[in-house]
Amino acid sequence: MTRIALLLALALTVLARPAIAQGRLIENIRIAHACAGDVLRLCGGINPGGGRITACVKEKLGQLSSPCFELLIGALVGRKQPPAMRLNPGVVADKQVHLDNARGYAYCEFAPVVGPPSNILAQFYNTTGTMGTNGQCPVDAFAAINGKTLANKLGAAVVYMNPTPQTARRHWVMDQFWAFRAGETVDFEGVKATWMASMTPHAMLAALSRGAYTPADIHRTSKYLYANGSTVFLIRAPEEKTYVMQSYATEVDPSLTFDQLAQLGSKLKLPAGWKFEAKALNRELTIEPGKSGGVAHIIRDEFHNVYEGCGFDATCSYVP
Repeated sequence: MTRIALLLALALTVLARPAIAQGRLIENIRIAHACAGDVLRLCGGINPGGGRITACVKEKLGQLSSPCFELLIGALVGRKQPPAMRLNPGVVADKQVHLDNARGYAYCEFAPVVGPPSNILAQFYNTTGTMGTNGQCPVDAFAAINGKTLANKLGAAVVYMNPTPQTARRHWVMDQFWAFRAGETVDFEGVKATWMASMTPHAMLAALSRGAYTPADIHRTSKYLYANGSTVFLIRAPEEKTYVMQSYATEVDPSLTFDQLAQLGSKLKLPAGWKFEAKALNRELTIEPGKSGGVAHIIRDEFHNVYEGCGFDATCSYVP
């Protein structure tokens, strides 16, 4: 496929609506130029026509370069109708979230990808700490939400919903939880959630696309406390690095319960030299990325349980 054919094919097929106005035509040309190298690399053996280039690009979104991906998302948001429900993401002064009985607490997240085309961000709203009928991620209400309908309502390119599928559950494993930066609380069609973080769409997609046991560094302003006497679930990696389970999920194994976590090691396909361990603490453990520049060291296993690393810096009060 020639580069010119790639440019034309991508400009004409990558976005759903036709670019009638001059501004949209220019936008499509910019996208085509930004993405041509990616399409040649990822879909170079596919002939244009019949939606084949678009299908290939969608299938390999996680492998697109950041400039290409951000332009595509910006174009999608720019072509949305004005939102029926406007969000006001960001920090509210002096607002924090503290949960003093976090172990086993079920929560969910909404991450609408919104903003002006020049500053599109995934804004993370978490149900932790919300109260009342619509708080704490009500099972039926969360499962009933249509992500595409909600995205249209918010003027978002997409709304990522965690856990997925929405009938699954995600639970905290620490004893106490703090989020030191929090914002507005929004009722998303019967589920209340509080703004807690943001990241670029490309960074979000890259994090979601990483395989099991692939380390990732993300920025957090949180604190987790595991009490003296509590059992923690650890993955020990080489070079004296230890990952502590922060949450478990029923996305992959719907039957997984907290009581089964101690035996999880028999089900994990760990890399060579890694080991799973359930350990009763003989002193309190805290994990606070703010003590090391806000960087959290994260992995997840093949069941989508998430762990945060100790032994990298001063984030953990000690390595358990």
